[in-house]
Amino acid sequence: MHKQIINIALSCLAIFLMTTTVHAQLPKPGITLGGNLLYAKPKGSFNQAYQLGVGGEVFGGIGMGKTFVVATAGFSEFKTQSDVHSGTLKYTPVKIGLKQFLLRKLIFINADLGRATVKNKTFNESRFTRGIGVGAKLLGLEACLYYDGWKNVNASGFSNSLNVKVGWSLSL
Repeated sequence: MHKQIINIALSCLAIFLMTTTVHAQLPKPGITLGGNLLYAKPKGSFNQAYQLGVGGEVFGGIGMGKTFVVATAGFSEFKTQSDVHSGTLKYTPVKIGLKQFLLRKLIFINADLGRATVKNKTFNESRFTRGIGVGAKLLGLEACLYYDGWKNVNASGFSNSLNVKVGWSLSL
């Protein structure tokens, strides 16, 4: 009987040590929060109607290790090239995507998609939107070069812009 108790105790100890080791090797979930100011330069045919955009965004995400699922909400206004067009264009996206950190969480790439409200004096519609970017994060400061676009309202294709984003990001 004494030998069985020792075997049971050693088996329990082995199971405890194995589960503790496995648990320690799993990455803990992380949270990221932040906000950016942005400058947008319209591209392609969108550049013929609008000359520049400015705006901001906030984001939050959860992830494991270096990969995060991130939700973003933003607002941008694009200034018209001339009075012939329909005035200032307002772009309000809500997106979800992935942010993958590289090189010790200094460099990242992100891609996302979602819906955006696009409106000016002549229309107010909800459109599919998508984007992809690359950036760097250092000591909570973040900078990103981001290619953004949404499905055109009155024509086929997309209205695109090249955005420069600068802001802060906090990882918990």
